[in-house]
Amino acid sequence: MIRVGIIGCGGQGRIHANAYARIEGVQIVGCCDVLPERAQELAQPFGATAFTDHREMLAQTRPNLVSVCTLEGHHAQHTIDSLRAGAHVLYENWTVLQSQPSARMNSHTANSASSSVTPYSSNTVWRWLKPHANSW
Repeated sequence: MIRVGIIGCGGQGRIHANAYARIEGVQIVGCCDVLPERAQELAQPFGATAFTDHREMLAQTRPNLVSVCTLEGHHAQHTIDSLRAGAHVLYENWTVLQSQPSARMNSHTANSASSSVTPYSSNTVWRWLKPHANSW
């Protein structure tokens, strides 16, 4: 079973959650957003727990995979914290265009047992994750 956490419960978070829900062997365990009502709204249909602090979500739910669906300026810290928690990370490609955040994330990826993956659309999430659903 792949345990998934979603950081950022706006439009992209919903796209990721709906893609994950289509895959057998995947369970959304935590949804995090700075707006508690948005986190709860996304978490409830999937039986996940809502959080407003991503570090708390990582510690309590221990996901294997985290989708970082926040505004670009937050991707680096959310990705680094997720890698430190032992999760694989799916984040938006745009971040790689920012050299300093990208360098920070790459440094943590190189020193982590987890890996960072960059594709970012519901079809890509589904195609990338489905072959791995029974291996984690």
